[in-house]
Amino acid sequence: IATVHTQDDQAETVLMRLLRGSVSKGLSGIPPVLNDTVIRPLIEISREEVEKYLKSRKLAWVEDSSNQSEEHLRNRIRSSLIPDLEQYNPRIRETLAKTADILRIEEQYVGSQALKHFGRVFESGKIDILGNLNIYSGLETALRYFLLRQGIEKISSDLKNVSSTHITASDEFLLSDTPSGEIEMPGETVIAKGYDCFIITTRRS
Repeated sequence: IATVHTQDDQAETVLMRLLRGSVSKGLSGIPPVLNDTVIRPLIEISREEVEKYLKSRKLAWVEDSSNQSEEHLRNRIRSSLIPDLEQYNPRIRETLAKTADILRIEEQYVGSQALKHFGRVFESGKIDILGNLNIYSGLETALRYFLLRQGIEKISSDLKNVSSTHITASDEFLLSDTPSGEIEMPGETVIAKGYDCFIITTRRS
């Protein structure tokens, strides 16, 4: 499946996720290829370039009427925030897209390194993930953040509402001198801490 996401869509996505406090995975924007089934061949091409090409070939296109609604955050970013930012950097769209590319590369590398430690830190059960606090606390910060995200994703299958604030707060809690306790994530996910271990689980009613 090929979609027509452009560089403009990428810039808007990065800003939207930044405002929502997304972690680096979110800030890496829209991937050019998704699961080997979706490709975005125009992701590095601006909307202006696409429109110029269509006009030069006298090709019509369909504009989604919802693009004009100020109810949607993306539309407000497109119509107001980006034009404001262009006063400081006329190439802000390209800058944001390039930043997303760099973050995606870094994310892939840190992710590959974190996966090497996942089996050392965690034991996966059917509904819970048990973590070794001693091993976890000895890892680099970037690896700890990524491992937390991986653990939460295995329990909830969705990181959409998990922000960078949630991850850093959870990490600080696990590394603190507090011997036990718990911290809640968006949804029903809970991270509970013991003396030398912690568990990522789902709140049960």
